[in-house]
Amino acid sequence: MFAMTFFTDQWRADVDHYQYDEKELRLIESSLVPFAIYQRIGKRSVAVALSQGFCEIIGVSREEAYSQMADDLFYNVHPDDLEYVSNAVSNFDKEG
Repeated sequence: MFAMTFFTDQWRADVDHYQYDEKELRLIESSLVPFAIYQRIGKRSVAVALSQGFCEIIGVSREEAYSQMADDLFYNVHPDDLEYVSNAVSNFDKEG
């Protein structure tokens, strides 16, 4: 599975995070390759786009995945892996 942190200067006044236009979002979300695109906002990570492959691997609908990830980015990470995954995300944010 692949996750990417997304940094942008492109903001819309009516949302607190980046949003793809509808055509781009449909293309990303229809991909069978499992990946998620996140945006860092301060110390918070926001799921910007989740592919179909990502949703299939974690076994939930796209709407449920977005909802659960809004509450807890690591909700589906096994407890034994939580520290490793959290550190990997933190290191990626710092080092790129």
